[in-house]
Amino acid sequence: EEGLEKGLEKGREEGIEQGKVQLIRGMHKNGMLLEDIAKFTGLSTEEIQNILL
Repeated sequence: EEGLEKGLEKGREEGIEQGKVQLIRGMHKNGMLLEDIAKFTGLSTEEIQNILL
């Protein structure tokens, strides 16, 4: 049961991370500046650039 809980938690975290990546790509595609994306996501512009590669 503990293994199942850990697996579910990891799956949730990966889902949230994937959603954040899609959001960042969408913001960039719609012309939002990296600095603004950084403000909204709490990530650095360098992290955002790495996601967009």
